[in-house]
This record gives sequence, C-alpha cells and structure tokens, in this order.
Amino acid sequence: MQSKLGHSIHNLYLTHEEGTKSLAVLFPGGDGSTDAPTLHYARKAALLAGCDVLSIEYSNKIGFDLEVLNAVTEESYQAVTQGKNNRCLRQLYS
Repeated sequence: MQSKLGHSIHNLYLTHEEGTKSLAVLFPGGDGSTDAPTLHYARKAALLAGCDVLSIEYSNKIGFDLEVLNAVTEESYQAVTQGKNNRCLRQLYS
C-alpha cells in the first residue's frame, strides 16, 4: 500500500486458510511497532484463537502534525476495510 505521504506501508496480514470469520487488528503505540513483545504475544494468541490478524504499521511517521495524523487514520481505515472485505469477516477486534 502506498502512503499519501510518499512511502510504502508494510502492514502484516496473517490469515488462516479458510473458515475464520474474525479479524484482530493490532495498532502500535508510541514509537514502537507491532513487533514489540506484548503485541507479538497478542498476535500469537489471536492466531491460536482462530482469528486472522492485521498488524498496522505507522509508527515511523506519527507525530503531532495534523496532516500526518489524518493520513495515518485514513490509511489505517483503508487497511482494515480491505482486510475485512477480502475475507467476508463478521467480527472485528482491535
């Protein structure tokens, strides 16, 4: 996915082969990524519970600039919508 701010976004989308109707969405906090230990274990627990998992990556561009925050919000929404629509999911966890 290409960002409005001019760089590539590398969200991690893990899916089960078939049968899942739930999507867990992980958002990083602060300057961290979704590879932080707490989010790693949350991702693992969601996968073991049978959920698809979408790890949103935006920490490299967050700041207090309103334009950046609006772009991050829109890009995160697009990623979640795309993930949800691709699998006809019924449940969304974030």
